[in-house]
Amino acid sequence: MARWTKRHQEISLEYELPPAAVNLWQWLLRHESQLELREIDLRDFNLWLGKKRGKPYHRETIKTAIKKLLEIGVVVGRKLGEYWYLWELRLNEHSKKFQETQVTLNQNLPNETPESVSEASLKKEAFQQQQRLIIQLLKEHNLPISKDLIKRHCWKNISEWENSILLFYCRGGQKEIKNPPGWLNQCLKYRWWEEQQLTAAPFIELINRVKSFDIWKKCNQLLGLVPSQMAIAEMMENFESQLCTS
Repeated sequence: MARWTKRHQEISLEYELPPAAVNLWQWLLRHESQLELREIDLRDFNLWLGKKRGKPYHRETIKTAIKKLLEIGVVVGRKLGEYWYLWELRLNEHSKKFQETQVTLNQNLPNETPESVSEASLKKEAFQQQQRLIIQLLKEHNLPISKDLIKRHCWKNISEWENSILLFYCRGGQKEIKNPPGWLNQCLKYRWWEEQQLTAAPFIELINRVKSFDIWKKCNQLLGLVPSQMAIAEMMENFESQLCTS
């Protein structure tokens, strides 16, 4: 069984891993092989977590957690078939992240190569593109553009920003929340849409007010609902007819 170390904790903080990702990583360290790919049933993780935490995670929370671990490279593997909970995984404890050491201020940095300059340029371009997407999203919802908020959470997935904004409106929007950037900062940091008990009532009110098919889909995702194809088709038709008559 592998051990949770100070370096694991440092990586968790560095990449702002959500609690679900940290718990999943710890569980994999306790139970799984580091040398070869093994079939993993994530429902076993949720059973273990339910005993530790008092209640299991929603499956969307677990899917986000495993995606995050794969993104930062501490776990490698793939999903097996159509079932969300079946994966073939291996811990990647030999990742460069575990050999990284902090560079002190008095160390001489190596000269930049054309490759490093090109890589830096690509990162800058990606950063600017992400900023534009976030600003566009905030403008669409008539929310203040906070440079500090965008800088703090620029590399969060757009879906995470959408979840935060949706929850913001379900908590009363700008009528109830006097500091939207501050609220969104906390929501993005602590992933409130995962941890809070979400009920259907505010979402239904939001759907009726906004009349957006995309909002309707997002509400279903946050509530953990999987609408049928017939329900999706009917809802699309309803929204289209409302738009035509408005």
